Amino acid sequence: MIAAFGYANADVAILTTIINGAVILPMTLCLIAAAEQTQKGTHPITSLIKTIPIIIKPLITNPLLIATIIGTIMSVLEIRSNGAIRIFLETSGNAAPAAALFAIGLFLATNTQFGTNKNSPHKAKLDHPASIEILYITIIKIIIHPLLTYIVATQITQLDPRNTAAVIIMAALPTGGLVFLVAQKIKCYEHKSAAIILLSTILAIITVSFLIQYYTPTLIS
Repeated sequence: MIAAFGYANADVAILTTIINGAVILPMTLCLIAAAEQTQKGTHPITSLIKTIPIIIKPLITNPLLIATIIGTIMSVLEIRSNGAIRIFLETSGNAAPAAALFAIGLFLATNTQFGTNKNSPHKAKLDHPASIEILYITIIKIIIHPLLTYIVATQITQLDPRNTAAVIIMAALPTGGLVFLVAQKIKCYEHKSAAIILLSTILAIITVSFLIQYYTPTLIS
């Protein structure tokens, strides 16, 4: 949102980041940890209680959430960064998505059959069923998710045109790198999540570009 339409339309992106880091991520980690405890024979309620310390550390150390909080405090207190610090932060922020995709690309190259060393014992093969699964999950994220968001925004919550455009574009974004980090943490779905991120990013070049072009008059008016 910021890259396409500037800071004037950053409120939806910031709110999405806060909800993702403060609500969705802790809930996801909590459910995963509770499931692991339940498999060990622990009572579900006891499992949930035991997961509280597990989710506190990822929550308070989440860089996206920390950056958002610091930025909000600086905005409220009207603290302005000087030229050098501002340039450094903007450069680092702009490089973050590319660095994440580069890291995921390295993982795919060294751990799946996408890589050049086909005989590596560490490679995981993405067979036909896995490829179909990756494809339909990507379609759900890139196409179905924005459509459902459109229905909710226009028919249920009845947002104004500007916020409707913003949430639809946010919903159309590709699968984030956070999914891959969680998959690595629990040692499950690593290869598929990396492939989904890669494929959804490629397809989002087309879909997000179309949505940005379509909604530009609404967001800059």
